[in-house]
Amino acid sequence: MSDEATMLSLRELDQHNQVPKGTSFRAFKRIEPQLTEGIDFVLIDPNSQKGQALLANGKAYSSSRVIILVTEQTYAAMQQAANL
Repeated sequence: MSDEATMLSLRELDQHNQVPKGTSFRAFKRIEPQLTEGIDFVLIDPNSQKGQALLANGKAYSSSRVIILVTEQTYAAMQQAANL
């Protein structure tokens, strides 16, 4: 499993790329069929302790039903798929 400490949230990617909310999510959904959960990305329940910490630190959108963290390799694939 990938180390969550080195993973990036979709909100962080939106902010880094200075794009509207949801842009990174759409890029992620475009390549998701090629990805493996637990290796390329992880899903975190926003109500969990980890999810609450990410929300409190501004690393996730408060409206998130699930928080998605991606690896740098997944982010690179998202960039190619969506020109982020």
